[in-house]
Amino acid sequence: MKKMFPLVGIAVLALFAGGTVRAQEEISLVAPGGIQAAIEALIPGFEHTSPYKVKATFGSGLGTKKQVADGVPFDVPIIQPPYPEVLDSGHVVVSSATPLARVAVGVAVRTGQKKPDISTPAKVRALLLSVKSFSYPDPSGGAAAGVSFTKTLQDMGIYEQVKPKIHLSRGGAAAMEAVAKNEVEIGLTFYSEILTEKGVEAVGVLPESISPRTSLVAFVSTHAKNPEAANVLVRYLSSPEAASTYRKVGMEPAPPPAAKPAPSKTARLYVLDCGMLNIDPEGVARYHVTQKEVVESRMPVPCFLVVHPNGTLLWDTGTIPDADVERAAPRPALYDVNPVSHAVVSKTLKSQLAALGYAPADITYVAISHAHKDHTANLNQFAASTWLVRPIEREFMFRPGNERVEPKFYNQLERAKWIDISKDESKDAEYDVFRDGTVVIKAAPGHTPGHEVLVLNLAKSGRIMVAGDLYHYPPERTFARRPPDNEFNVEQSAASRAMIEEYLKKTKATIWIQHDYRTITGLKKAPAFYE
Repeated sequence: MKKMFPLVGIAVLALFAGGTVRAQEEISLVAPGGIQAAIEALIPGFEHTSPYKVKATFGSGLGTKKQVADGVPFDVPIIQPPYPEVLDSGHVVVSSATPLARVAVGVAVRTGQKKPDISTPAKVRALLLSVKSFSYPDPSGGAAAGVSFTKTLQDMGIYEQVKPKIHLSRGGAAAMEAVAKNEVEIGLTFYSEILTEKGVEAVGVLPESISPRTSLVAFVSTHAKNPEAANVLVRYLSSPEAASTYRKVGMEPAPPPAAKPAPSKTARLYVLDCGMLNIDPEGVARYHVTQKEVVESRMPVPCFLVVHPNGTLLWDTGTIPDADVERAAPRPALYDVNPVSHAVVSKTLKSQLAALGYAPADITYVAISHAHKDHTANLNQFAASTWLVRPIEREFMFRPGNERVEPKFYNQLERAKWIDISKDESKDAEYDVFRDGTVVIKAAPGHTPGHEVLVLNLAKSGRIMVAGDLYHYPPERTFARRPPDNEFNVEQSAASRAMIEEYLKKTKATIWIQHDYRTITGLKKAPAFYE
């Protein structure tokens, strides 16, 4: 019977080049047991075609996650979502996240035993109620299959009823061993684990409607001895060759990224849905407007992707981290931005980018209108991009005790490459991102010390200003109301508003107030675009 243990004692291979013997450099990998069969099958091919060897360690899903979050220095960790504690730990390169495969909880019987019908939730329920005993991995030990199946029993409303029949085991292999020895009638664990065990036969997988699939995602560690080597391994584990192996061991390979749109000779602007803010009445009043004046008090939270012939720019990154949105699914994720603003998010930013053919690593530049929590939630995913920022805003973001910001949303940017755009801007405080006048970041301080707006000069759509939080509701602008009293600098905000109004008159630009419900909900959303 196969047990889970570190792969040790693998002979060091030698490469012969020009008559010189050179030991292969070692890459350390840690992963949950659900992907062990696939990884062990893939390692020989990787070592044969690369100058590296792999030392792999396997454990439970939760145990692996804890090791990585605690900073155990593996080069390539493979983690099962949700993993906010891993992202928050700073021990993985967030932008390196690479989905590998999904695995389902399956049912096994003893070899030669009649296979039951598990094709529908009703038939699964009937089976579990009719058998005298069944085994599955103990969730208290961190086994992801056990955690998943316990939730299935609870969601089906039969956990207490079948509890006396349950035989918990230490891992999937032990659950299958109990079936093979006729200690229980059926066993459940990840389908990929069933296929590697002797004395049992796979019946099939549970319907996805009652048993969501578990994803496995590879990262490059921030402690990687050789980050390029770690990246090479991650690319191999997400290759078509690896996908074939995942299928052979009963896993579902992650779909390849969507094809990128055909290159355009002009800039394109994509509008992404990064959530909605529900604003309490006292929250509306802080903007010196009334509910009657604003009509709709909800505030959309858009993000924007600019695709230019010379690169890409992501403007603002949402209000709830993608990891929290994935954890809440299929329900929306909820987050109180402050006592009067309550965020609701149903779509991840990375899934919307992926639908356009882009991964975080494909984003050339990242910039934010300002550092408040509802604009920065996914910044860590873009730590490999070049951050365009003014030093005064960067200092504001990392200032100790600043309650208006959430540093865990962007702590990896403290070590990321960044450009001080104030050093290379025009006398009008404008930074030309691609040096052709199509994408300009313009200073408009006051809401925060380095608040700014984005101006696009598009070939067909004309000049558009994406105005950040210069205004929140249109009546603030229509009736020339004083900026909110809780601005970083009210007088500076008022001066920025006056300056921007003059700019709009001069350039005939269209302003998009980023939180205006009517404006943002009326825009065409990705994959449609403005050009």
